Amino acid sequence: MDNQLKESKIFQMRNLRSKVMSLSFLLLLPQFVNAEPKVLMAGSYVETKSFLSFVRSLEGSSSLAVCDKQIVRANPKLRVTGCSTTHCAPPSCKPNQCTKKTEEWKEVDIFAEACDANFFLRDLGQVSAGQFDTAQYDFPENRSEGNIKGYKIQFSGKIFHLSVARQNKIGKIVISESGKQGILIHEIKITSEDLSCALNWAGDLNKDQFLDLYLSCSYDVYHEVRGLFLSQKSKYKFYQQKDTGGRI
Repeated sequence: MDNQLKESKIFQMRNLRSKVMSLSFLLLLPQFVNAEPKVLMAGSYVETKSFLSFVRSLEGSSSLAVCDKQIVRANPKLRVTGCSTTHCAPPSCKPNQCTKKTEEWKEVDIFAEACDANFFLRDLGQVSAGQFDTAQYDFPENRSEGNIKGYKIQFSGKIFHLSVARQNKIGKIVISESGKQGILIHEIKITSEDLSCALNWAGDLNKDQFLDLYLSCSYDVYHEVRGLFLSQKSKYKFYQQKDTGGRI
């Protein structure tokens, strides 16, 4: 009888342990299955709490830096490049009337130690470390403004054109291979004619022989959208960079 009772308790303990382990696994599972893809352009920003929090969210073993010709495992790094301070009152002020200098804001640079990174990404399942095909394109100061002409991109022996058109308060970003019908990449609702897009980077990250693009678009004076457009053959998936303020 004692042995049966002992075996029953052992069975109950094992059953309870199994349930606890199953529950722990279910709690951890969303971190891997539903991990939110993140992208971040390298360069200058004004430091804010939300921006620092976002930078830290990209850190980890799955963080990748997109360099000139290859993708490497690297976390985004931050260094202070400038700051604004509140100075004391005029020299004629009496002792103790003057408060210590306090920093109002910091200008920081996001970079990678491993290479001269263009941007960072995390949890994009289609992209992994390794070599990739790059593209050549005109820089903003060399491009034609307006609806007809935009960036001229050379990729894989072909010529592509990236343009922005405005129609009925909708901005349309279109990429087209010479002599072929264009592909609509993205639409932006606008309330004015003020819309311009800058091509920050172009290449083939997911090795599908189609161009991937990192764009920054400003519209309606104070609004901006920035992020990675990852090709999926004849379609594009947009991974928007989180707006945390402080862009320079």
